Amino acid sequence: PITVTSTNGFSGYKIGLILTLENTISSNYNLTNASSGTINFSGEKSIGIQIFAPGFSADVVALNEGNIVMNGKDSYGMKISSQITPANSKFENTSTGTITVGGAGGNSSGMAKLTDVNFDSGNLVKNNGIINVSGDKNSGMFLKSDNNDIFTSTNKINVTGGNDNAGMRIESNAGTAGIQKGVN
Repeated sequence: PITVTSTNGFSGYKIGLILTLENTISSNYNLTNASSGTINFSGEKSIGIQIFAPGFSADVVALNEGNIVMNGKDSYGMKISSQITPANSKFENTSTGTITVGGAGGNSSGMAKLTDVNFDSGNLVKNNGIINVSGDKNSGMFLKSDNNDIFTSTNKINVTGGNDNAGMRIESNAGTAGIQKGVN
């Protein structure tokens, strides 16, 4: 397990698993938190699994089969931070996966694709597992996009306690040509 908790020191700004582009890669890339795996961060601005590889042109498979727990503001269980090839890629909380977001401060999400990622992801982002949301101003799935994107949840997003929480949150800019949709 990857666990960072601290009451006496700095525990934020952590990433459990990340795809970054440092060298030319022409093959597919797999990034998995296995069913026996746990990523647990209590600090702000932390990410369980992140795709940040501008210019990466191969397929990416990013899966959470285990547990991801984020208890700090501005944190994400799984986050797409750059363009990938969506045709044969996967970005999924699988049927055995659980993502939990909570804590004070808010603005955290179980799964996210944000505006700075300028590509049509289609139906790439999927929750087939369980996402638990608590605290304040947090969300299970967060899409902030100007592109054609569909977020799909075939299982549960549990929202308990707190204020201003959401199961799915979708934002787009006025006059956007793309279509953003959440399917539950």
